[in-house]
Amino acid sequence: RLVDATADGIAELLGPPPPQERSAAVPRPRRSGPFNLRRFLELAPPEARRTLEPFLAADRGGGYAQLLALARGVDGRRDVAGVIRWAACASELPIHRTVARSFLAALDGATGPDPEDAC
Repeated sequence: RLVDATADGIAELLGPPPPQERSAAVPRPRRSGPFNLRRFLELAPPEARRTLEPFLAADRGGGYAQLLALARGVDGRRDVAGVIRWAACASELPIHRTVARSFLAALDGATGPDPEDAC
């Protein structure tokens, strides 16, 4: 909760993203419990895996921290740029925008036999 409040406060101080970064798309949360990145990747579309797997292989811990922060930033209010900014504040890591957009698109479309099982 402290991280959430701190990241929200920093993102608020930074103000909205520049117009060229704003997006009309607002990812919706699809989970009520902990995020399971390994299971998510198993169920992710092939194009998302082609982007995310090399990213994670290059820096497993840092990549995991970024993707987890992105998943936690999805609250149904923030657009994609807002989620990326929140995740950067929460993780204190620079967020790779191409990877973030691929991850958020896959997360927003996450389906499977049991969506709760994936995310």
